[in-house]
Amino acid sequence: DLVLAAVGDIMIHSPQIAGAYLESEGRYDFQENFSYISSYLKEADFVIGNLETTLAGEEYGGYSGYPLFNSPPELACVLKNSGFDLLITANNHSLDRGSAGIINTINNIGEAGLNFVGTARSLEERKKGYLLTHNGIKAAFFAYTYGTNGLPIPPGQDYAVNLIDEQLISEDISRAKINYGADIIVICMHWGNEYQRVPSDRQRELAKKLIDLGANIIIGSHPHVIQPAEIMETEKGAGLVFYS
Repeated sequence: DLVLAAVGDIMIHSPQIAGAYLESEGRYDFQENFSYISSYLKEADFVIGNLETTLAGEEYGGYSGYPLFNSPPELACVLKNSGFDLLITANNHSLDRGSAGIINTINNIGEAGLNFVGTARSLEERKKGYLLTHNGIKAAFFAYTYGTNGLPIPPGQDYAVNLIDEQLISEDISRAKINYGADIIVICMHWGNEYQRVPSDRQRELAKKLIDLGANIIIGSHPHVIQPAEIMETEKGAGLVFYS
């Protein structure tokens, strides 16, 4: 079997950055932020969460919270120590520090021993998604966002952030099944309306289309509150949907 755990939006606001700073040591420590949940996460085989901030480095406009997020790279190490395995990097804050922010975020995630999905440094990397093999089960993970807060994806770098595009998602799912032999397709969607406790019509419509395309599990983020979960059955299949 495979026990998968997921959390919602991981974001660090300015007061949290200030609160995590250890002045005597000149570094940041976010471990306390995850102290209440890490024991639960470590019971799972694989843990994912939406990293809704960049880890671009202090030299890229300093560390900040809303509206343009950039958190200390130490956050990635704490996430690793707290039990996380895979961070979703496709969300409306992906481009808060431009293309350099995307690249540095990916690099800092990797240096912490974590994996990522949703942004990419190349087209080849984008197409791959994230592939997991556990106890003989092959699972493919892909992540997409509704947008990037109006910040344009750099010309010639369409691969940098996965936007919600049904054709793109269809191709990704097909590739994972045919080329990789994936048993399970997990689609992570940054969608919906903030602070709304019920999914929008658009979320439900997209969920149905994703299941028709072959998704088995859909994990939503962005609303910042818990929304319902359901097993959705369509004419072409069935899937488990966590709207947020």
